[in-house]
Amino acid sequence: GGGGGGGGGGMEMERVGSDADVLADAKVYVSSYSDYALLAHLPRGTESEGLYGFRLRSKTGELVQIPVGKGKLVEKAANPNPAFMRIYGNELHVVNERIDTNGELLVYAVDEDTGAIEFKARADAGGRSTCYSHKDSAGKWVLLVNYWDATVSVIEIRADGTLGKLADVHRRPGFDYCQRENPDRPEHLRRRQGWSHAHCVLPAPDTLPDTECA
Repeated sequence: GGGGGGGGGGMEMERVGSDADVLADAKVYVSSYSDYALLAHLPRGTESEGLYGFRLRSKTGELVQIPVGKGKLVEKAANPNPAFMRIYGNELHVVNERIDTNGELLVYAVDEDTGAIEFKARADAGGRSTCYSHKDSAGKWVLLVNYWDATVSVIEIRADGTLGKLADVHRRPGFDYCQRENPDRPEHLRRRQGWSHAHCVLPAPDTLPDTECA
C-alpha cells in the first residue's frame, strides 16, 4: 500500500489460495493518488481518479479491468488520495492520505461474484496523512496510523459491523502543532527531522499494538 512519506497508491489482491489455477480468477484492487497538493510528499507521474478493480489471469499475468460499481470503472468516494488497503473476507478497507485535515477509514463490501465494491461506512482516522490500517484478530478494533502528525488511533467495530467513534488516539509529543497550526508541506518538511513519524502498526502476539516508526 501507499505510505504517508513516499507511496504511490497501493494494490490489494484477494487471497484465495496458492494454486496457480485458483489464482487465475483472483480479484485485484488498485488505489491511486487523486490530489497531489494534499500529500505529505511529491510523487512522480500524474494524478489519477480513485479505486480500480481487475481480474488476474495468472497464466498470462494479464490484468483485466472490471467495473467496481454499477457502470463504474473507478470508485471516487474514497478520494482524495486513497492509498493503503486491506481485504478482510468480503470487506475492503481503504484509508486516504491528506494533510489539510484528518484522513478517513472507508469500508466497502466486495461482491464475491462480480468483484464490484459497495460503500458501507467511513470514519475519522484521528490524524492526517493516514497511511496504514489493521483490524485486530477479534474483529473488534481497527488500528490506524497517521504519518503527518505521528498519530496511532483506534476505531471500534460495532457488533453489527458498522464503525464506531474513535476509541483512543496516541500522538507523539510535539505533533499537536499539526492540528493547531495546520502547516503546509514546505513548513512541515523544515521540521520533519525533529521527530520520528509513525508509519505502520503491527500487533504483538497478545494483540496489543506495537508501532514501527519511519
